[in-house]
Amino acid sequence: STAPPGASGPRRSSAGARWVVWLSVDPRKGELLCYPGAVAQLLEAANTAGRESVDLGEDFHGATVQLKPRLQQLTARGQRDVLRRELEKPLGPAIAYLKQGGSGAWRAAAGEEEGGAKEG
Repeated sequence: STAPPGASGPRRSSAGARWVVWLSVDPRKGELLCYPGAVAQLLEAANTAGRESVDLGEDFHGATVQLKPRLQQLTARGQRDVLRRELEKPLGPAIAYLKQGGSGAWRAAAGEEEGGAKEG
């Protein structure tokens, strides 16, 4: 899947050796969406600090991103899976596997071996 126009690209990880991109899975369309640069930086800093969650506030749909025990975005309207991918180069590739659940909602899959997974 591709990111929408205007989406920010990956950022260098704190270790500096790799690039990191933060994505969410659109549960209705099965598309990967990049978090904007400033939001991705907040998520990466919180993840590096070992925080359990990040409140993104009203400027970002009133969302909270849960970092532990599982990456997930929560809003008043529902939830969606979140993915953190390390890249060797700024332009990727980033590989993510998605699956459609019984309710029709798309989620992150553990890998291509998980039943019904597609590469996003």
